[in-house]
Amino acid sequence: INPYDIDNWIGFMPALTLRAVLAFGVAFGIANFVAIAVFEGARGPRWWTAPLAASLAAALLFSALYYPLAFAGRGLGWASSALVHLLLFSAVSVLLLAPYYLLRPAMRPMPGLNGY
Repeated sequence: INPYDIDNWIGFMPALTLRAVLAFGVAFGIANFVAIAVFEGARGPRWWTAPLAASLAAALLFSALYYPLAFAGRGLGWASSALVHLLLFSAVSVLLLAPYYLLRPAMRPMPGLNGY
């Protein structure tokens, strides 16, 4: 891509519709709210339970909300994209447990602040 020739490549970039943008905002907001609730409910002696459960719940809910809201009824094959998105985010959730484990000693829970 030549940055000085922007007129030739910007027209070929797919643009999201307003419906897709609104679906993203709704799905992102709801999925993050549910992730916070799941994280709080899954806290316990096993360090990996809460972040993994929250990430998987958010990935599942986002995929289940965004793709049907944005693309249903438009004649596009969105179900396979939703499944790929869910599997990719699930794999990333598992991989991100490693840095979470390494950063745990730096952030100890404080008494009185709802820490475990």
